Amino acid sequence: MSVKLLQKQYFGSGLLEAEFDFFSLNLSRYTPNEAIEKHHHENSYVSLLLRGHYEEKSNSSAVSLSKNNVIFRPSLYDHTNTFSNKGGLCFNLEIKNNFEKILDYDIRLPRTATFFNHATIALPLYELFSLLINQDDSDLVYEKAIECLSSLTAEAKISSSLPWMNKLLNILDNETNHHHTIHSLSERVHVHPIYLANAFKKKTRLTIGEYQTKAKLKAACGLLLNSNKAVHEIAAASGFHDSTHFIRSFKHFFKSTPHQVRLLARKSI
Repeated sequence: MSVKLLQKQYFGSGLLEAEFDFFSLNLSRYTPNEAIEKHHHENSYVSLLLRGHYEEKSNSSAVSLSKNNVIFRPSLYDHTNTFSNKGGLCFNLEIKNNFEKILDYDIRLPRTATFFNHATIALPLYELFSLLINQDDSDLVYEKAIECLSSLTAEAKISSSLPWMNKLLNILDNETNHHHTIHSLSERVHVHPIYLANAFKKKTRLTIGEYQTKAKLKAACGLLLNSNKAVHEIAAASGFHDSTHFIRSFKHFFKSTPHQVRLLARKSI
């Protein structure tokens, strides 16, 4: 037997939520070692793990998620979750069934549960989280929600058409404190540098440099929420040249400083 959760229903303790015409946002906290029984959700949703670690099992697969990881769960997808001894904090973007009628935009969501570790999805979710704790309900919330949904579609196309692209994205996401050049990356994925640069821009709509900035910011967000490191230490650990460069890049995306986001997050969680 699987428990059905209706719109805006989640296990754990609900901390914050906001509802919009075709989606809703939710922040939920889970206790250490919390085990969640088999269940499914009425609507599809995207979940970003802000803090902690958990195991997820379904009828066909098992996956382990840590901070910064994202998973898309389609409606009626049965699964169980078991959190580690540190518990967890999840930020969810729930997509209402009427989203296709409201959006005059072709967005095809994945049909199966899909795990993501790339900045193209994680960073706009972090931006949505920042807007939620700021109680911002401006058009920017809609823009970021659509960006997240579009990224889901783009990720599926990338994975199916260019297998080497996932390897490249994993390098950029997981090695943010290393300096990568087109030539060093091309050697590691065995693709000509000119083709690599052109294909990357075509598939992600970003240059290598632009993506690296997003990946560094994703890493920095994880440290902001999960450590007491000073801003200059986070900048260095995430691969930024200095704290000035980090703060400038952060403000460009989040419209707030790292210090402001950290303070608001601590009050909310």
